[in-house]
Amino acid sequence: MARQTEVSGSYANDIFDRHKARLVVQGYAQEHDIDYDETFAPVIKMTTIRTLIALASIRFIQSKHDKSMFIRTTKHGICVILLHVDDILISVNDFTSIKDVKLRLQEYFQMKDLREASDFLGLEISCSKRGIYIYQQKYALDLVSSIQLNDVKVVDTPIELNVKLSVHVGDPLLEPTMYCKLVGFLIYLTMTRLDIAYIVHIVSQFISDPR
Repeated sequence: MARQTEVSGSYANDIFDRHKARLVVQGYAQEHDIDYDETFAPVIKMTTIRTLIALASIRFIQSKHDKSMFIRTTKHGICVILLHVDDILISVNDFTSIKDVKLRLQEYFQMKDLREASDFLGLEISCSKRGIYIYQQKYALDLVSSIQLNDVKVVDTPIELNVKLSVHVGDPLLEPTMYCKLVGFLIYLTMTRLDIAYIVHIVSQFISDPR
């Protein structure tokens, strides 16, 4: 979260100089020469604004539990839309509704229909007669490849039994940023891999001073 403000100052020669400042939550935690110049402020895209306006005009109601979810209920059924910047995922229990929604949205901006969803925000989606499944196989393989662990030995347990990690053991890492990024990737992976949730919780406790 961040708030952007504009600050103007005057000098003796009556020339005004305008500056922009950002107030960043927990900015005091930033480190010089690492992330001191970064603001981490989310910037909304015009595509998102236009989509929100379009959804409101066709009587979709924003969910109270998730601001990216919009719901419309009619006599034909229910339609749910998930919005992420310029990516839209539509779920309906009536085929007529989805055709109507897409036609109405196309009145406001160009849309590319990718048909039945197979991938959304790194989640792979598979449909069958038994139900709908989500998994992150490609995401996990890309993660392993990015940190060059393709040839390591595969184990059944992500951590040795009875191991207790401590913030006071070992030397600080020379590149702590990479550790933090890796933990962030693993946290996202726990959306479908609950079996690693415990160890990811453990390693995430050392982000402030990884060793």
